[in-house]
Amino acid sequence: MKRGTLTFLAMALGLLLLPSGCRKEREHQIRIGYQPLAANAPLYVGMHTGAYKDAGLDCKLVPFQSAVAAMYALQRGEVDVLFAPPLNNIADALAKAPGSFRVVAIHGNDDTHFFEAFLARKSSPIKDLAEFKEGSVGCFPGNFAEKIARRILQDYGVGESVVFKKLDLSAQLGALEGGSVDLLFAFEPLVSIAESKGIAKVLEASPITKHFFSPFPVSGVCISSEFVNKRRETAALFVKTNNAVMEKISRRPGTMADPLAAFTQLEPGLAQRISQVYFSRVTLAQRAATEKVLRLFRDLGVIEALPDMDTLFYEAH
Repeated sequence: MKRGTLTFLAMALGLLLLPSGCRKEREHQIRIGYQPLAANAPLYVGMHTGAYKDAGLDCKLVPFQSAVAAMYALQRGEVDVLFAPPLNNIADALAKAPGSFRVVAIHGNDDTHFFEAFLARKSSPIKDLAEFKEGSVGCFPGNFAEKIARRILQDYGVGESVVFKKLDLSAQLGALEGGSVDLLFAFEPLVSIAESKGIAKVLEASPITKHFFSPFPVSGVCISSEFVNKRRETAALFVKTNNAVMEKISRRPGTMADPLAAFTQLEPGLAQRISQVYFSRVTLAQRAATEKVLRLFRDLGVIEALPDMDTLFYEAH
């Protein structure tokens, strides 16, 4: 037998003898974008507990500081999956590039799960939102936080004179503590951090479901349509594994504590106490709730148009 033939056979035999886990890891490589926010707990649990790896997924995490930058990366093909941009960013991105990605999981608020609160300085004389009539409110950049917060404040008779200041996550607590804003419309883990450090007090927790409706989807895990088309098996494996991780969290919420501490730099004790959104696979109920929220966003001017609801979601079968 010729030397070249022997070499080829030896290489083929070596590949066959590789442990199946090693072959799977190479087959199921996936790049996952995320922001280091508490609401991305399923990603942290999946990585920290080895659930993704045990399923054969070879995950590369790509951190981002803003949802807009992360969404651009998904649409440019720099990441395959994105945890978990706000629904308004999803709608805006799909308006510019219809069908470029799909939603595979929903994170949101309901009567027992939430991630947001209105904060005031610990020393502020304001005791609840009903006492706030004028001043400034810090919030995340973009129009979602401002539009929602302004609509909530209108229920307390607060007019358009209130000034909203768009602040990056890293600047929000400093702005509240330093007095450059009177209130902060904040998201976890910032809410719990501000309370634990004695910087702020909560004026109203879970205002979204109190002033709008429940359930209230707020974000979604997205997957590139190109990735689904080219790597259908890997895409399906990720969705099924992530669904299992979310179910585990629902049964045992304490599972989140250590992964949250590892990925968000929260102290372990604080990671156990923060408020969390719910995490859900795509269901008929979640589809309907998501459409209801997107219609509200359109009416409030948060988004210009609804995405195609028939192609918005992807379910692995």
